[in-house]
Amino acid sequence: MMPDLFVYLLEACICLSIFAGIYMLLLRKHTFFGWNRFYLIVVTLLSVCIPWLEIGPIAEVHIQKPPAISTRIHAMEQAWEHESQRLGIQIVSLDTEDPSHTHISLFHLLLFVYLLGLARASVLKFFRFLPLIRLIRHSHWDRQTTYIGLIHPSAATPFSFGPFLVLPPEASDWEQHKIDQIMQHEQAHIREGHSLDILWIECLSILFWFFPLMSWYHRQLRDIHEYLADRSVLKGHTLKNYGQLLLTLTTQSSSIYPVHSLRSTSLKRRILMMKKEPFRKRELLLFLPPLLITIGMWLSFTQSWTGDQRLRLIAYAQANHLRIVSIHEVETDIQILHPVPDVDELEPGIIIHPLEGKTHYPGLDYPVPIGSAVYAVESGTVIFAGDKGNEFGSHIEISHAEPYASRYAELGKILVHPGQSIAKGQKIALTGPFHPHNRPYGLHAKPHLHFEFLKDGKSVYPIEYANEGYVTIREGENR
Repeated sequence: MMPDLFVYLLEACICLSIFAGIYMLLLRKHTFFGWNRFYLIVVTLLSVCIPWLEIGPIAEVHIQKPPAISTRIHAMEQAWEHESQRLGIQIVSLDTEDPSHTHISLFHLLLFVYLLGLARASVLKFFRFLPLIRLIRHSHWDRQTTYIGLIHPSAATPFSFGPFLVLPPEASDWEQHKIDQIMQHEQAHIREGHSLDILWIECLSILFWFFPLMSWYHRQLRDIHEYLADRSVLKGHTLKNYGQLLLTLTTQSSSIYPVHSLRSTSLKRRILMMKKEPFRKRELLLFLPPLLITIGMWLSFTQSWTGDQRLRLIAYAQANHLRIVSIHEVETDIQILHPVPDVDELEPGIIIHPLEGKTHYPGLDYPVPIGSAVYAVESGTVIFAGDKGNEFGSHIEISHAEPYASRYAELGKILVHPGQSIAKGQKIALTGPFHPHNRPYGLHAKPHLHFEFLKDGKSVYPIEYANEGYVTIREGENR
């Protein structure tokens, strides 16, 4: 499976494609230009962010097969793939020993190609901006209240970018009404910060250099900017006079990138938009479907992987002699020690219910001999040590940094007392014999340590098992 970077890029491209389709179908032909501008900026931002806003993504599982079953690898792979689809997980690696070198090599190759394209796109963008930078540096600046005026011989038509408004030398010979219309048009671009939109899209086009729709977003935003500037001019001038000005500029073009000029958008489309009636407020309801689709995409990219799936995965892996190396769900985690060292075969807790059959309960059972040492998984303070007469029997509860705690049950001898400060890895008890009366419906009758890690008083599942002896508790997995 693709590593996280490429999964992120794929999901972002899917979001950009869906939002582009919505714009073309519902919004493009309407005259709420300000809202359309807002939509295009926000959806590009959401497309970048949605894949990161994960509340518990589908798990990526690393597993390992012991060499003893190497002759059954192909059959096991097929069985595991079928089970993984049923559980809703992704197989990251499925190997006889360590994650395959082929997978790592492919990832490095793809990463190299992506970074090479990223560097190329960055260099090309810089050189495309270079003429504009040189023009600004070598022009005479005329600072005004709302803009900085520049006159430069390389400017074939008036244009603006950022706070700069550039006029060609012959502008001094133009009629006053023509100058007024041009100034109103370009000052609208400056006043409303249209260049910031272009810079944002340019940055995205570097990040997504391989995605052709980025140039489409660039064109749509430039069209919207021209519609907004045209509307500003028409507040004080007639469509006929302004249309004549645009017509005289259609044969001229500025070679400077990526500025706003009067002819940067199709004249026909602009005239059609200027002739349309202003939008009615009820037309804004067209933004409701994009809002619902945005929520749906966010939920689809942030599906939670349930505790039941997690326990079924553990049980399936053990039944088929597969070792779970790691399961990754979210970025933030809390690392704790195993309460019993050197135990690789962990078992989900199971109650044999007379009516419901097998039922999983929170926590993990460590099958260990009677008298095995139990260690604190994290530093904290003992809040209980004894027997409450419930299903845990003789057990210990330790409070850690808020809001976490841990519970150790099925103990034979307790070595700590309530109120005692405990260090991480400190020996706190010895395991005892299994007591069937502690479970109202009966558990598989063999000595074990029952362990739970709690957040806000509720069990969270240990879901990653690393070779260095850590269980990783992932936040946000309350049950």
